[in-house]
Amino acid sequence: VYNNSKLHLTHIKCSRDNVYYSEAFRLGTSRAAFFLQAPFTIWPKIWRVVKSANVVHSSASKDPLVLFTIMSLIFAVIQKKKSILVMDIDHRQSADMLYKTGGFSRKSYCIATYLYNPLVGCQLHFAVKFCNLLMIKGRSIVEDYGRGLPHVKNFYNTVHDLSFVITEPELEKKLSGVNQSKKHIKLVYFGRIVRYKGINDMILATGIVAKRLTEIGQTCLLYTSPSPRD
Repeated sequence: VYNNSKLHLTHIKCSRDNVYYSEAFRLGTSRAAFFLQAPFTIWPKIWRVVKSANVVHSSASKDPLVLFTIMSLIFAVIQKKKSILVMDIDHRQSADMLYKTGGFSRKSYCIATYLYNPLVGCQLHFAVKFCNLLMIKGRSIVEDYGRGLPHVKNFYNTVHDLSFVITEPELEKKLSGVNQSKKHIKLVYFGRIVRYKGINDMILATGIVAKRLTEIGQTCLLYTSPSPRD
């Protein structure tokens, strides 16, 4: 993969390219601890980092009781820095998915739907009004918040390129094999291992189909490592 893509890639060396990591707070910090620390250590550190930047690239804080990423954009606006918000999921659907798959209780669903989601929405309204560019995944959320404004874009965070597109002969061969009898049913999944993706349901469905066809079901999971935020 690297050899096929190296012509449009570059190597970054932290010491040479001035790339550095600044820890604002430790992973696992409780909401209460964050609330107590934020005005005195966390937000001042964010302010200083934003002050040293020309462009601030961040997102909304998905937990509105832990205002972290959104503060960098608020400080960028105050300091008149260029600001970019990226959001790769429609937050309004997450509570429904988690509730239907058993990840949320009714109480958690109600809190997320009627408290958290509106607070995240307030952050997006702020960004639409004051940030220079918004890249949001999902046509519906872009239309609802952007309302046709040119700086609010529908963002496709795909990792595919033309090298993944099969040729016409390969497509014909693939289609011709669909109706042929198979000894195995294979499920291939690409993505994050999170409950609301319905991975368990995919596996169960594959097993049910295999039994109905009186064939041997075979499942294969291919996945990317979850990011730290997951």
